[in-house]
Amino acid sequence: MVDKVLAVDVCGTLFDENTTSGFIVHFHEENQNHRKAFFLKALSGRRRLLPFVIAKIGRFIGVDFHKKLFIFTLRGASAESLHRSAASYCLSLNGLKILRTYEVIEDMRSLGWSPVLVSNSLDIVIDAIASMMQLPSVSSILEFENDVCTGKLKNDIAGKKRINLENFLGLKLSDIDFSVITDNESDSDLIQSAKPVYLVAKGRLKHWMSQYNAEIIYY
Repeated sequence: MVDKVLAVDVCGTLFDENTTSGFIVHFHEENQNHRKAFFLKALSGRRRLLPFVIAKIGRFIGVDFHKKLFIFTLRGASAESLHRSAASYCLSLNGLKILRTYEVIEDMRSLGWSPVLVSNSLDIVIDAIASMMQLPSVSSILEFENDVCTGKLKNDIAGKKRINLENFLGLKLSDIDFSVITDNESDSDLIQSAKPVYLVAKGRLKHWMSQYNAEIIYY
């Protein structure tokens, strides 16, 4: 029985990258869908008005419109082509590693902790990353019908990481030693159950992080 579990977020924690949007743009570029790739890149621009407004509205009503739209563009793609593209995309992430996070993971491993990747991102991407790192993983599940992507998620674990991780482990986090590394405010269900807590901050501390007794990983 695993009695010391370290939950590790992926986007903004292991890599300085949103692997959902990053992978989907990569997939379209790799498959010569340049118009889709260009449109999605433009939609990702944080300093542009339309993406900013869409993100604000989405946060207000609790819907991630960006994520839904990006995933919808995969509709009709074969499972084979998506898995093949996920493998090549993961190789491109090497230059985006947040090295201090990797150091903390190895330090925790040496103390007997068992890391598990727990990410809102797509299972086809997280599974590939987990395979490279030789770790188990829990992630949002892309929906397929007859090996063709429907453009939707079968299970979105955003905001529900704790229950999904507990189902994966087959036990309650309260029954084990539990720790977490993340940069997500939405991971509060994990953070509140964890000790120690590691929060990843790019450049400066985010306002919400100050409410937790956590070690900050700056990059």
